[in-house]
Amino acid sequence: MTEVPPADLRFGAPALLGRAVAVLGLCGVVLGLGMTWGMLERLDPAVPLLIAAAAGAVLVWLSADLAARIDAQLRPDRFGRPRPVRRRGWIGVGALALAASLANLTSWTGLYGFLPLIAAGVGVWCLTGAARRVWLARGGGSRFRGREERLRLTMPGMIAVAIAAVLLLGAFLGPSNMLLLVCCMTIGPIAADAWFAAGSLRRCEVRRIAPTVAAAGEVALVEIALAHRGRWLPAVQVTAADRVRNRREELVAAVSFTHLPPRDRQTGVYRLEPRIRGVHALGPITLSTAFPLGLVRREAVVQEEAEILALPPLGRMLPLWTRQSAHSDELAHHARSRKGLFEDEFYQLREYRPGDGPRSIHWRSSAKAGELMVREHHESRDRDLVVVLDFHADGPPGLEDENTQERAASIAATIVEEHLRRHGGATLSLRIAGAEDRMYLGRAGGDLTGPLTELALAEPGPSGDPGKAAFNATTETGPAARKTLITTRAPEDAALSDAGLGSGWTIVSARPGQYEDLYEPATFEAYSDDSPPGSLVR
Repeated sequence: MTEVPPADLRFGAPALLGRAVAVLGLCGVVLGLGMTWGMLERLDPAVPLLIAAAAGAVLVWLSADLAARIDAQLRPDRFGRPRPVRRRGWIGVGALALAASLANLTSWTGLYGFLPLIAAGVGVWCLTGAARRVWLARGGGSRFRGREERLRLTMPGMIAVAIAAVLLLGAFLGPSNMLLLVCCMTIGPIAADAWFAAGSLRRCEVRRIAPTVAAAGEVALVEIALAHRGRWLPAVQVTAADRVRNRREELVAAVSFTHLPPRDRQTGVYRLEPRIRGVHALGPITLSTAFPLGLVRREAVVQEEAEILALPPLGRMLPLWTRQSAHSDELAHHARSRKGLFEDEFYQLREYRPGDGPRSIHWRSSAKAGELMVREHHESRDRDLVVVLDFHADGPPGLEDENTQERAASIAATIVEEHLRRHGGATLSLRIAGAEDRMYLGRAGGDLTGPLTELALAEPGPSGDPGKAAFNATTETGPAARKTLITTRAPEDAALSDAGLGSGWTIVSARPGQYEDLYEPATFEAYSDDSPPGSLVR
């Protein structure tokens, strides 16, 4: 399957054109600088050299960024593994070319020799990182395939680099060997910190163990296992940050590992409490450490993906709904619990009466009693349930519309759960009319995963005629089934009046002010306008 380029390399055509124009503009600046070099050099020999170094650095970065983005658009299949050629490789090549150009303008040992030295150092560092990515993408690095490593300077690290740059500039302008020595003493701890942080994460492997299904409002425990395959150096103060995304928000759950010895494995757990139904995507996991000095933060992004399906939250149907349900069940029971010769459930043996069919005669009992005895049955089925969820949405929903939609799914789930808890053998016909039609038909029994999964995956949309959805839902159930329509529309909506639903249907609107007598939402569903619903990570 073709992979999509990462977000930091996706670019539209106008932006690509803008970058190309910027590159051409800088090329024009460099050409103009070459034409006016002599005039600028008469003012001060350092002016054209510093302008050339600055323009060349910006040109190298823009060119490398443009090349990497074009490469991502033309060959997106290369981005399913660590990317051996991205900005770093192109920057390395450009920095070495810039170093060669600056070396022709000034001597390596001259007053401004530090300019080509810095450019060459950046080029070697970038190409070394790109070569390591190539090695990781080969068979020898298969254990670490699918991870991206980054190196970031912390704020103290940036201050230390700035101080080192000032000392280096002073050492070349001085010239002063003492300043150069102090500069090296400043850069040394930064390099040592980066090396130790890289060694701590280089042999770390992370795995996630998470449930596939969770109920909204209940806590799901997600386990993060970190294994250290190194031989000598421990992994110290490593943080595993796991991204959690749903259709409303993106959260980050962090698990810290204080000290992980070589060839050891530790486990941490974070608590995820989904508050809205639907798919919660987990991953990638970012391992990071700034130990020991806190000047450099090393990060390794591991493509460890998983999903948790959050089922709709279950509220409570209020006594008014319970009384209506009990009254309806009693009427249905009287209508169909009658004695007769139905092949349904055995009721009793009785004497033969004229008109009884010969197939109902129980011959063994007749021989014992000395007269004909017949088997009598009665119809005693659990009452079937028909639930239609009219998941209507006209356009992009606001916060109130989203709460209404979530409430409608929760009402449907609560009705299904309470009815099937009392009628375990009932047939459930669930029909959802939204962005796409979804349905569930069967005897759920004690397992509600099937219908609740359909409700969790349902998406609102411009649903059509709710009357048609109601008719389709009743084709597989008996005439005495209880029929309920839950809708996100207002009660006065013309679509409900045109649906032609009979008196046997109960219509419940999830709009504010319409459901409060029948349904009590889950406690966490009481959201304010400025605190939208979401998930909790602890």
